Amino acid sequence: IGTGNLEIPHGAMLHCVASYKNDAQHQYWLADLRNLPNARRVLLEESDKEFKVLRDYLFNEVKPRKTARDFEFGVGLLLWMLGFSIAQPGATQRTTDSVDLIATSTKGNILLVECTVGLLKSDSKLSTLIARAESTKRRMQNGHRHLIIQPMIVTAMSREDIKAELKDAIEHRVLVLTKENLDQMFLQTLAAIDPDQFLEQLINAQFPTENFNHGN
Repeated sequence: IGTGNLEIPHGAMLHCVASYKNDAQHQYWLADLRNLPNARRVLLEESDKEFKVLRDYLFNEVKPRKTARDFEFGVGLLLWMLGFSIAQPGATQRTTDSVDLIATSTKGNILLVECTVGLLKSDSKLSTLIARAESTKRRMQNGHRHLIIQPMIVTAMSREDIKAELKDAIEHRVLVLTKENLDQMFLQTLAAIDPDQFLEQLINAQFPTENFNHGN
């Protein structure tokens, strides 16, 4: 047991890592919630105190989720707080055949996002996302081939729950985010995030042999 004193600048954050024999065992972020560096999080909390609604959308903390649409809105808000610009073409009746979310980074890189509260292959979501990603890449070849166009499927289930479906997703280069990832992403919103660096981290974690800068 020990104590120590650190000077923390106003509006900064402290990333704490507990380690044993040079191996990290646990990590957490500490910050003054009245002076967060992420302005987007501050703005959203103005209308959703303590993020009770967002937490319920993402993690089902208050009551059973009535529709998958709530989860989709939650994922969109989370990505927005992480610095992405968000469009939700799949949220309206007339464009419901589109992807659920389109998220663009500062540099214009693109995430094509499908959301599900269940398995990856439910309602053919995974196969449909793969087809839409290929179609989008072909459409963007003239003038936009330098951009990353990355399909991603987000599930409310744990990684253990969907492990039997991971192989197919990875083989088709689809990023898979689970409940564990959402927990970590929510913590990351305490800081101001560079969305391109965040996307690079996701790609490198799931596809470690690829070079992010090469695009598609």
